[in-house]
Amino acid sequence: MGTFKVGSNIDAWCTKCKLVLAHTIEAVADNIIKRVQCNTCRGKHMFKALEPGVKKKITPVKSVSKNKSKASDYTRLLGNKDISKAFGYSISRQFHKGDIINHGKFGLGIVIEQKDITKIEVLFESGPKILIHARS
Repeated sequence: MGTFKVGSNIDAWCTKCKLVLAHTIEAVADNIIKRVQCNTCRGKHMFKALEPGVKKKITPVKSVSKNKSKASDYTRLLGNKDISKAFGYSISRQFHKGDIINHGKFGLGIVIEQKDITKIEVLFESGPKILIHARS
């Protein structure tokens, strides 16, 4: 979680509306939200993140296991590639899936996915990283 600031918005349980709605933070102590004001009914009350009686579900982060499997694929993916033809990484250069990149900080990596026009996912020995590319 980030740092909470007075005046910023957060979703909270409204004790008057009986719904989880947008609220404005009114008081914070030791990075814990103390009081909020409902943006719908303007009611002021103690901060409650969820409806009374509802416990927050803790769900495992899927990307962690996904990253581990990708990291174990690093050697296999680079095994049949000619690393002498690796491109030096540059924000302005455009890369494609399968390209080998030599990054100044992360070392050798292979482009495993093009996220959008300006972002690629590159698998390095330390794990996958999202990098910017094709910027002028």
